[in-house]
Amino acid sequence: MKICMINGSPKAKDSCSRYLIDEIIKLMDDKTEVLICDGSHKPFKDDMFQQIYNCDKVVFVFPLYVDAVPSHLVYFLESFQEYIRLQPVKNISVYAVSNCGFYEGEQNKYALKIIENFCEDSGLNWQFGIGTGTGPFVAQSQTIPWQSSIKRPIYQALLTLKKGLEEGYQPKENIFVTAKMPRYIYIASAHAGWRLSAKKNNLRFRDI
Repeated sequence: MKICMINGSPKAKDSCSRYLIDEIIKLMDDKTEVLICDGSHKPFKDDMFQQIYNCDKVVFVFPLYVDAVPSHLVYFLESFQEYIRLQPVKNISVYAVSNCGFYEGEQNKYALKIIENFCEDSGLNWQFGIGTGTGPFVAQSQTIPWQSSIKRPIYQALLTLKKGLEEGYQPKENIFVTAKMPRYIYIASAHAGWRLSAKKNNLRFRDI
């Protein structure tokens, strides 16, 4: 089986999306061939689309931007769709993992719907998606084991994705999860992070 992971984050490094991709790959069987493609930096060339089209399954992993997929990923989807329409019909299964800075994973529901609609319009087989909240925490939690209680809900969702990719399992609906921490603690931590960033850039709290 050959799987393509499409990174929809514009960040060159330290993104939540890339961290999730790396962790998903670690969960996969050693016999699974994995290709990672950049879905955020133009130009998108046909040889890259050909590599993606040669895969059996595709996983989009991206950050939530204003309740939707990032604009650069929209352009990628449009370009990939144009390529697909010129190719012979192929049975490709598609999954998505959207992460956001909101506490609630449900905030990703419209972004996942966009990927689902793209699949329907492009002749691809939509399977299911995962929407994760507390994205900034997840990105900075790489030293915390996935089996820890705080990260376990997201880990369980990734295991479901693994089951879908390897066994064809499909839940009845998309999965929405968040790190297991009180909402007020997450929000307080986020505010503290913004204040620290402002201070490093010689800004006062009222400036932001």
